[in-house]
Amino acid sequence: MSTHGDRQFNRLFLRLYGILVAAAIVICIVVGLRPASSLYTSWQSEPSSFIRKYTYLEYEEEDTPAGIRREYVFTCPEIPAGDNILAVYMIHQFGAVYIDGELKTELKEPDTKGIGKTPGSNWLIVPLGPEDTEKLVTVETRPVYPEVRRTPLAMRITTEAELFRDCFREDFLQMMISILILVSGLIFLGVFLYYRRFNADPQYLLLYVSCVGIMTAIWRLTDLRFMDYLMAGYTKLLSYISFSALMMTLVPLLVIASTQADDRFQVFLKGSAIGLMGFDVIVLFLQIFNVFDLRQFAYGFNIGLFLIVLISTLIVAVREGESTGPVNVTVMVVFLVCLGGITIDVTSYFVTQSSTGSVYTLIAFLIVTVGAGIYTMRNYLRQKKRLEEQDRELAENRISIMMSQIQPHFLYNSLASIYYMCDEDPQLAKKAIDEFSSYLRVNMDSLKQTRNVPFAEELKHIRNYLNLEKMRYDDRLQIFYNIETTDFLVPALSIQPIVENAVRHGISKQPEGGILDISAYEKEDCYEIVIEDDGVGFDPEKGSDDTSRSHIGIENVRYRLREMCGGELEITSEIGFGTTATIRIPKDRQGQASEGSQKA
Repeated sequence: MSTHGDRQFNRLFLRLYGILVAAAIVICIVVGLRPASSLYTSWQSEPSSFIRKYTYLEYEEEDTPAGIRREYVFTCPEIPAGDNILAVYMIHQFGAVYIDGELKTELKEPDTKGIGKTPGSNWLIVPLGPEDTEKLVTVETRPVYPEVRRTPLAMRITTEAELFRDCFREDFLQMMISILILVSGLIFLGVFLYYRRFNADPQYLLLYVSCVGIMTAIWRLTDLRFMDYLMAGYTKLLSYISFSALMMTLVPLLVIASTQADDRFQVFLKGSAIGLMGFDVIVLFLQIFNVFDLRQFAYGFNIGLFLIVLISTLIVAVREGESTGPVNVTVMVVFLVCLGGITIDVTSYFVTQSSTGSVYTLIAFLIVTVGAGIYTMRNYLRQKKRLEEQDRELAENRISIMMSQIQPHFLYNSLASIYYMCDEDPQLAKKAIDEFSSYLRVNMDSLKQTRNVPFAEELKHIRNYLNLEKMRYDDRLQIFYNIETTDFLVPALSIQPIVENAVRHGISKQPEGGILDISAYEKEDCYEIVIEDDGVGFDPEKGSDDTSRSHIGIENVRYRLREMCGGELEITSEIGFGTTATIRIPKDRQGQASEGSQKA
C-alpha cells in the first residue's frame, strides 16, 4: 500500500480499529472489576463418569433471562470414598444444584443489572461423599439466550485431579495451535514495527496479519474449558475477552482479502471492513452502557457477513474477469478453503452450542496468518530487491554522468595549456595545476556520493572547471556570478553538466565567444539557480547538435534533481540568442535532504 488513498485508508482503519479495541478493553475492565464468584465452570467429553440417565423438565417462566427454566433430575450413583465432586458445565446460563432438595451451590443473577446478560461459561462443582449415594440430585439452569435450550447439559461425577487432567488433555491441541498463532502474530507485529522504524514503507499488511493472529489466539485461549476451570470466578471476563477478540479478528481479514482484489473490489471490501467494525463498536457500546444485549446476534452477523462478502467478491471477480491475475484468485481461493474449516465449527456451534470443535477454525487461521505473513514478507523482499536494483542503476548512471564530464579533449587541452604555462608563467601554471587537481578530486569523490551536498561545494567545483576553461578560451569566455544565497543542498555534480553544455555547445561555437551568467536566488517556496549563455542556441523541439552525451547527461540531471530533492529543471533556448537553464529546489524537501547529508 503506497498510494495516497491507501495511506488515508490505513490511518482511518487504524483509528476505527483503535476505537473497537478501546471499547473491548473498557468492557473487559469493567467486567473484570466486578466481585469474583467462588464458583467453578465445566466442559463436556465422553468419559464414563458422565451422567447419561436423567429426567429433563423445561418450564416457561417470565422472570428468567430467556423466559425458560430447565431441570435435570437423577439419582446419585454409588460414591466411593475419596475426593469426589459433581461437576456441571454451563454455557450462558445461571444455575443451581440441589441434593434431596437442599441447595448446595448456586450461580444466580446479580441483584443489580450488569453489563450484558451472560455470566459466561461456568463450572458448578459440588463435593460428594459416600453418604450422597442414592440421593436425588436436581440441577436447575436458567439460560440467558433462547438458543442455549438446544444444548444438553454436561454433568459428571469425578475428582478434581481427574477433571483438571481431562480438561487439559481435551484442550491441549487447541492450546498448542493457539500459541503457534499467537507467536506468529507477535513475530509479524515485530517485523511491522521494525519496517516502520527503519523503512519509509511500514508494510501495513503485516500489521493486519498480526492482528488476525493475536486476536485469534486470544479468542481461543480465553474460550477454552480449561481456562474456565483455572479462572473460576472470572469467567464472565473471559467470555467478553473472547467475544471481543473474535469480532476484532474478522475485520482485518477483510482488509487482507482486499489487497488481493482489483481496485473496484478493494473499495467494496474495505467498505465492508469499516461497516463491520462500526457494527461491532455499536454492539460493544450497547453492552458497556447496558442498553441492549446483541452478543448472540453479533457472532452470526460477523461471520455471515464475512462469508457473504468474500464469496460474492470471488464469484463476481471470476465471472466478470475483473481479477487482477491468477495469483490473486489463488489467494482468494485459499481464504475460502480456510473458511471451510470455520464453517464446520460455526455450524457445530450453532447446532450443538458446543465450542469443542474449533480445531478446524484454528488450523484455518493458522494457515491464513502464517501464509499471509510470509506472502507479505516475500513481496516486501522482492520490492526491496527491485529498489536495490534501481539504486544500483542510479549509481551506474551517476558514474556515467561524472565520467562524461571528464572528456578526453578537455583533459588534453588543460594539460597542454599547463605545459606551455610552465615556461611562460610558472605561477599561473602552478595555479592551473591546483585548479585541475581540485576538479579531478571532486569528480572522483562524487563517485561515492549518494546524498545531496551544499550548493557552496558545487559552486566551488564549477569555479574550478570554469577557471580551466577560461585558460583555454581566454577573452572569448566571459563569466559573471550573481550568487545571493548558497545555504541549500543540491545533488552532487548536478549543476556542472549544465554549465559545461553552455560552454561547449553554446559559447565555444561562436567565433567571438560569449557570456556565461550563473545566478542563485532564494524565492518564497524554493531556491532558484539560473545558468544563462548568449551562445548559438538550439531549437528545443529538435534538440542540440550533439544528441548523445549532452542529452543523456541533462536527462540524468533532471532525474536526480527530481528523485533526490524534488527539484525540477527547465531549459529554454532560441537559435542565435542563447540558452537559459533554470533549476528550482523546493524548500520543503531541504529538511530531508539535510538529514540525508548529515548521515552521509
